[in-house]
Amino acid sequence: MKINNKSTQKVFVMPKVDAKYLNRAKKTELKVLYSIFMNGPSIDIKAICEDLQESEQAVLEALAFWRCAGIIEDDTETDKKTSNINATAKEEKADKKESVVKSPSSYTLSEIADIRKRDADFGSLVSYFEKISGHLYNSAEQGIILYLYDTLGIDCEVIMGVAQYCAGLGKNSVRYIQKTVMNIAENGVRTYAELESYLEGQKKNIDFHNKVKEIIGATDRALSKAERAYIDKWQKTFGCSEELVSLAYEKTVAKINKPQISYMSKILESWYEKGLKTPEEVEEFFSSYKNKQDGASSDGRLEFNLDDIFEKPDLS
Repeated sequence: MKINNKSTQKVFVMPKVDAKYLNRAKKTELKVLYSIFMNGPSIDIKAICEDLQESEQAVLEALAFWRCAGIIEDDTETDKKTSNINATAKEEKADKKESVVKSPSSYTLSEIADIRKRDADFGSLVSYFEKISGHLYNSAEQGIILYLYDTLGIDCEVIMGVAQYCAGLGKNSVRYIQKTVMNIAENGVRTYAELESYLEGQKKNIDFHNKVKEIIGATDRALSKAERAYIDKWQKTFGCSEELVSLAYEKTVAKINKPQISYMSKILESWYEKGLKTPEEVEEFFSSYKNKQDGASSDGRLEFNLDDIFEKPDLS
């Protein structure tokens, strides 16, 4: 008697894939991932191409994407050689305390073609950059990516993550992405988890700056370098909330009849030094002084003045 197991005969197991890779994966990459685990431990590139009706180049790039994500690995001699080259580059970089070279080295067209041919991860990086930029890269642009990946030894997923971040800002230039990757690397970012944390901090910083611009009515202009420095201090040193900044704005306009970042900064610094962290604490502080004012000495003089609360800024 032959028994057919209808419940599990068409079931296969796939590993858990981090959402960050699923969000970045394209249709072809998802199809290839499904096909890999549907067909067991060994795969035939040609068969996958036929089944999925995809070109060999598209399938190889998809495989490189999932290798970069750590989902699959290839034990061919070529990939072992590439892996050893990359590992050696990273070890050498660690020995040098990860110092960042400021000017990219030059690569010949033949060197780029050779590395792209034998290193699928690099080929995947180039293809990813070309997709977000909307054009095929020339040798100079590919050389920049190779510099980041090969010479600096920055992880593939970190470079891809930065490229995606820049694209979200509307900055698709490879040179802009190169500068951003190098700046982030100089800030100690080495893993994708560290990149996510860094970018989250950047987003909070941008959101805070934009909110301050709304508060002071400066949404139609760029902030000056000095203004940005003040605002960074409010956020990173004083830990000011948007509500506290808004109150400082109101106090500033009430006093000098116009918004002024430097004056607001003096107010916020004074509150910070007095341990006042919320608008409620500030108002309570003012109320206590008002009570003292109501109980002024018999000669009518106040026991305090405004300079006790705020250091008057230099407006010259």
